[in-house]
Amino acid sequence: MMPKNEWPTTFKVSAGLGMVSLFIALLIKADYFCKSPWGYILLGLWTLVPPLWFLYEFQSEFPRGHKKPQEEVDRLKHLHDLSRNIWVAFIIVLAAIMGIKLDDF
Repeated sequence: MMPKNEWPTTFKVSAGLGMVSLFIALLIKADYFCKSPWGYILLGLWTLVPPLWFLYEFQSEFPRGHKKPQEEVDRLKHLHDLSRNIWVAFIIVLAAIMGIKLDDF
């Protein structure tokens, strides 16, 4: 079991990718990519991939019939709840950078 004050590697990688994505979105917004669809691709990936990752992570950590303590299950659920909230905020920031509004749909 991971010590409670140690950040998981997946969190470190995700945070790094998030910062790189924000930087790329700002470059796209500044027209460095000549109005290409990369911003929408980036936003689409960040919208779809994290929930799939959460599902994969939970299923791989706790397959049916696992014998791990309930404390570990609850901790991962709590981390997923926190991650979901950060992920939603991140999607909103990316959409704002790209100039996408709800009434565009």
